Amino acid sequence: KLICASNSNKVLFDFFKTGDYDRNREFVLTASPSMDILISSNLERLIYHISGDNAGVDAEYMSKLSKDGKYEITDDMKNKLVDFYGGYASEQDTFDTIKNIFEKTGYLMDTHTAVASSDYNKYTEETGDKTPTVIASTASPFKFTRSVMNALGKIEIGRAVQQECRDRY
Repeated sequence: KLICASNSNKVLFDFFKTGDYDRNREFVLTASPSMDILISSNLERLIYHISGDNAGVDAEYMSKLSKDGKYEITDDMKNKLVDFYGGYASEQDTFDTIKNIFEKTGYLMDTHTAVASSDYNKYTEETGDKTPTVIASTASPFKFTRSVMNALGKIEIGRAVQQECRDRY
């Protein structure tokens, strides 16, 4: 399975659950800003693939997205998504994951990795799938100091670290 992790914007979560892609929704600014999207730039490639590598069909869906802000894929295309799982983590899920992992292991993760970890945990609870899994962490927790320190309940320390970074750099 490819587990597609989303934050509170959850446009991809909704797509994988329903086959409907709809960017016409409230945009939420979160602690995982690289995931703050309403239009997924990579989804066009997946649509191309599940449409039978049909560039015309793919272009039609992208045109609908541009014009109407939404589209719905066919049942046949939905059936080709069986290897994907869409999950999403709320802000509270994200912060709880950072804190729980740090307290249990001493590993300090960034907000984006926390979204992925939270979604993975929901996936295993929902499916019972215990297949060894890799979560690709692509960001440093120090890039998101305020959010990470807030998750740990140490916002005042986080503010001091941010100020020190500003002063130093």
